[in-house]
Amino acid sequence: MMENRPDITLAQRYAASLDWWRLAGVDCDFADEAQNWLAEPADAAGPPAAGKPAAQVKAAETEPEPAVEARNLPASLEAF
Repeated sequence: MMENRPDITLAQRYAASLDWWRLAGVDCDFADEAQNWLAEPADAAGPPAAGKPAAQVKAAETEPEPAVEARNLPASLEAF
């Protein structure tokens, strides 16, 4: 651990801040934009259908149905 001193260098301060984050359990970089981790890679989807622009092909794809529907959930904890 580094002491709280005003004479430490910027590099030492930077290293100490990285150590703090590692000790806090943060070891990954995160982006501000949402990522669809389960999406098929773009090259696996294949080319768009002939005669249709890519935007129309994308709009024609349907979203998967949720595995659990809210109306099928029990109304109380005891019902679980």
